[in-house]
Amino acid sequence: MKIALIKTGNVEIPPKGWGAVEKVVWNYKINLEKLGHTVDLIFPWEVTDEYDIVHGHLENQCETIKSRGFNYVFSLHDHHVVLNKEVLKRNLRCIKDSIVSIAHAEYLVDREFESTDKLFYLEHGVDTKKYIDKGIEHDEHKLLCVASNGLLNDPSHDRKGFSYAIEAAMKLDLPISVIGPKNRDFFKRYSHLESYDKLTVLDNISEEELIDAYNNHTIFLHPSDLEAGHPNLTLLESLSCGTPVVGTYNGTNKLKGMVICERSVDDVVDKIKYTIKNYDELKKDAKEGILDYDWSVIVNKLEQFYFNVFHIKDEFDNNLVKERVIDAYINTNKNYKNPLLPKIDIVVDYKDGVKLEILSSIQDANRSFSVDFIDMDNGEVLYNLNMGVNQWASPNRKWYTNWSVNIKEINGNVDERISMDISNKKVFILLDSKSLGDTIAWFPYIEEFRLNHKCEVIACTFHNYLFKNVYPELKFIEPGENPDSDVNYKIGWFSPPWGGDRNLNPNDYRLIPLQKTSSDILGLNYKEIRPKVYLDEIKGYRPPTDKKYVCISEHSTAGAKYWNNEGGWQNLVDELKDRGFDVVVISKERTNLKGVINKTGGFDIRDRMMDISNSEFYIGVSSGLAWLAWALGKKVVMITGFTDPICEFVENNIRVQNMSVCNSCLNKPNVEFDRGDWMWCPFKKNTSEHFICSKSITHNMVMDKIIENGLI
Repeated sequence: MKIALIKTGNVEIPPKGWGAVEKVVWNYKINLEKLGHTVDLIFPWEVTDEYDIVHGHLENQCETIKSRGFNYVFSLHDHHVVLNKEVLKRNLRCIKDSIVSIAHAEYLVDREFESTDKLFYLEHGVDTKKYIDKGIEHDEHKLLCVASNGLLNDPSHDRKGFSYAIEAAMKLDLPISVIGPKNRDFFKRYSHLESYDKLTVLDNISEEELIDAYNNHTIFLHPSDLEAGHPNLTLLESLSCGTPVVGTYNGTNKLKGMVICERSVDDVVDKIKYTIKNYDELKKDAKEGILDYDWSVIVNKLEQFYFNVFHIKDEFDNNLVKERVIDAYINTNKNYKNPLLPKIDIVVDYKDGVKLEILSSIQDANRSFSVDFIDMDNGEVLYNLNMGVNQWASPNRKWYTNWSVNIKEINGNVDERISMDISNKKVFILLDSKSLGDTIAWFPYIEEFRLNHKCEVIACTFHNYLFKNVYPELKFIEPGENPDSDVNYKIGWFSPPWGGDRNLNPNDYRLIPLQKTSSDILGLNYKEIRPKVYLDEIKGYRPPTDKKYVCISEHSTAGAKYWNNEGGWQNLVDELKDRGFDVVVISKERTNLKGVINKTGGFDIRDRMMDISNSEFYIGVSSGLAWLAWALGKKVVMITGFTDPICEFVENNIRVQNMSVCNSCLNKPNVEFDRGDWMWCPFKKNTSEHFICSKSITHNMVMDKIIENGLI
């Protein structure tokens, strides 16, 4: 059937705050849709003859619907209608003009409106999958009232019995919370109660906060005087959360987990004591009995009303309506049909590895899907699970994988295979290191990825200035900017553990070249690639000397990276000068070397690049400036003991390393580099061989390598 549920006004459906009628209407909608019906939320002036059922919830709505020539089903939500003669008269007229009407208060059906022959009782319900017992352990009992107090034009009227509840809490010295809108007006009349030091008063809260409130308290109090026997929503919600109720509701169908009280402080106190004494049994009863009030059960009854009303909506009289609807109510399974499965949306994105969402406008716990996340390059199933609608799943692996996601519904018709294709997609690649050396090492594989996959790449580094003007096909953004992308990858040395999590780094980064970190994460075959860098000539720049010169830098980011041979640098400088070279020191940190051109300090990186570019060659330790010199096409004399020869670049690297002593500790799989320990030396610290890897390298060893490679 196509069903129109009439909106109640400007309150959103579902309501974000307080709105009992709107909550009822919303649960009608989603559960009717589960049963295969088309349900629209519309205003009364939007009704057309395309609808099989038009269901109004306010008497003024129904007047509009009737004036436009349409028949309707009416729900009477005003349980205090008998207190105002004019309102009563309008609602009676609305009921008499309806095909059939529904009340959620038994007394309205049994007494005042029986003569209409059109008013029938339908209970309220609760979403038992949302309002759940979260299993919170409590050290003491805490009492709770949830309601919007007041009556008609008197907001201070104690219709909900807050005064009885608070005074009972005071007598028992128990904490109590009162939650609901406009309850401050109640305390204007009952100001003496507000001084109770164990009282908490809250106004509007969200639905999730309300569910938490039911769970964070142990007994729900509801000594109301005009609840009319629905039962009302808050009673059902509390019981669904496993929180027993002490209240005045006394309908025909007794609520399991509820203890009935009178509106007197002493009786409320007695019933709280009884509840505490029998708490475990009442809690168990509440969770079992509430299943009869799940919205799926209530809406199944409503559907039977609709089925029978549908056949008599054009020509009806009281006797026919009564006969049909009573039959429907008693025999609720008579016309029951298997639910139609609502449409689902399968969403796969690649912004953090791969993520699958199975979305539906209807939450259906009975639908289940078998899901495989497969690496298409080798056929390996990397993650398998069963999942339901409105759930998501994601394998832990974040590096590039040629994903296929297979979704097959268990006992259903869905059978889909979604294969990753990133051609022409926007791919965001972040280099997650501020280090100059890491950036230069990892960057060229961003361009390789673009060429390999024919995609649009958005690059983000802390040194974009090096690449922007020489990689025109790449788009650059600065760190912290949000990319408009379809696929995301992050390059870095991720820890813990030291060596990398295999879900973030495919291989232990200690055992591979630094550049391979990037090609691994991006799924590329490894080959050493020297990146292009932009040499921006500085206006007015002058080389540091008119003679041929060598650039050197003594410094790096850890003591183990230094050339720790005492006097080594000075001896090397002296010999280079003897051979006709000036020596220019270009580190940011100061130098104590004699006979050098001192360009230490905070020079612009462009100035450093010009100095290196005009030099004969570069000498340094394993550092960012060594990588920069290599990127500029210069030969690099690298003095090192800290890293394995596999770690840095090979092309144009004249490596000076003593392999006959302890060396390459950074790349040992059995140790973890401690960045916070400047003196870190895992095998020789506090011995005479501390930093022996570089101490043992003499200036003569360095000069021999320079001469062997024809640099002088």
